[in-house]
Amino acid sequence: MRAEEAVEPLLPSMSEDVPQVEEGPDGGLMEVGPDGTLWDLLPEDELPGFGFGEEKDSDLTKLALTVAASVVSLRAWDGTGREVASRCGVVIGEGGLILTEITLLQGGGGVVPDYVSGVTGDGKAFRVAGVVHADADSGMLVLRASLAAPVAGMLKPGALPAQAAVRVMALNPAKGLVLADALARPDSSLAGAGTLEITGTDSAAAIGSPVFDGSGRVVAVVTHRVSLSRWMAYAQPVTAPDAASLAGRKTVPLAKWKPVYPGDPGKDPRFLEAFRLLGERKTAAGARALLKLTTRYPRSAAVWSLLGAAATALGAREDALACQRRAVSLDPAVSVYWRQLAEAARRVEGKPGGADSMEANAQAAAEQPGDAAAWIGVAEGAIRGGDWARGAEAAQRAVQLAPAYARGFRLLGYCLQRGGRVKEAEVALREGLRLDGADGQSAVLLAGILETRQLTEEALVLLRRATVRDSGNAAVWLKYARLLKRAGRGGEADTAFQRYRAIEGERAGAVK
Repeated sequence: MRAEEAVEPLLPSMSEDVPQVEEGPDGGLMEVGPDGTLWDLLPEDELPGFGFGEEKDSDLTKLALTVAASVVSLRAWDGTGREVASRCGVVIGEGGLILTEITLLQGGGGVVPDYVSGVTGDGKAFRVAGVVHADADSGMLVLRASLAAPVAGMLKPGALPAQAAVRVMALNPAKGLVLADALARPDSSLAGAGTLEITGTDSAAAIGSPVFDGSGRVVAVVTHRVSLSRWMAYAQPVTAPDAASLAGRKTVPLAKWKPVYPGDPGKDPRFLEAFRLLGERKTAAGARALLKLTTRYPRSAAVWSLLGAAATALGAREDALACQRRAVSLDPAVSVYWRQLAEAARRVEGKPGGADSMEANAQAAAEQPGDAAAWIGVAEGAIRGGDWARGAEAAQRAVQLAPAYARGFRLLGYCLQRGGRVKEAEVALREGLRLDGADGQSAVLLAGILETRQLTEEALVLLRRATVRDSGNAAVWLKYARLLKRAGRGGEADTAFQRYRAIEGERAGAVK
């Protein structure tokens, strides 16, 4: 595979956003970002449910004392003693009934663990005997274990209000097991399927974490988690029967447990057909097919990521973001899912240096340091945040991994130039143009450097060539017009400027 192919977007139907560069009022080069909206949480004084303040802190302490001893850590193991899954859980009934999330018993490839162990909040170890209740649609799983532990509040099946203040037993690396305030609201996106969005400021909940209402009743279970510093999780409202009816149910040994979700969707003809539709630009049809597949493969990161890509192509920014969040929550070790999340977040943030998009790009590079496209994403995030040193470092990593990828050299040159390393920037931009002579943006950047060195004629030759090779690039025509004007060639400058106006239309009105 060639280097250029290795860093192409996931879908051929997704058009790539290229940083748009124009000359600002002070003569410097500036990047133009996309439009978009930024979603904010409601102000705290508008949150329904119990209050937030000194009284809340007292309530939180009391609730923590009540439920903390009921929260357990669960680990699933294969026959060789290798850990295959871990989840949080909560004791919901006498006799060791534990509520958790169903994929504890179904890891990658549908592998069923040989045994499950657990540890209570006070350090007591126990073994799980088997399954009492399982619901594939909601993801609820109730296990029976050989332990005697305090029982958390009653289960409260049913939907929460439109939005409600809740508490989540959260795992914080610095604080350990904590009970965190959060806001729950129905997920109205394509990814919704009756789930709740859980957002807060303290820490990321674990999969299987119980969600409590103000009375200490378990109202939902966390099923997905997006591992960003400004955390978000998804939870499924409790659908399990009450603990009294569960207590009398038969326990199914783990050895007899049957996987509830199918395996690899890549072998399903319907998934392949959806991918083909997207490749042929039949995006709406492909999105409809993928939406149906999410009901069959609700735990497939590939299905959710592809649906998110389709939503992006259809202009549904919030839906795309929700789908890509699902993908990374299901398989956080795949860098391409983080890159897709970064792109979706950037479109929604609509401003330079958005926190979520920058962090997702960094996570993609951390998961797969050899992924050149991930480092391109880090560089672009740094550019939007004005961190030229970080951008240059990331772009340098990208061109080392993919030395035939012209875009990496363009970003490297841009960051070096903005960081004051002009000679190095010129070398990078010339290499980028050698690789791709039709890259008008690199030509604009290099022409700006040549102009500062009084090499106006060389810059004009470079731009004239760019107007032929990248004739639809408005920035090329604008820079060419301005440089011609400064060189005293007014007639040619007017002609070039008219070409710029023809491309930009109404947006060219304010440019002189």
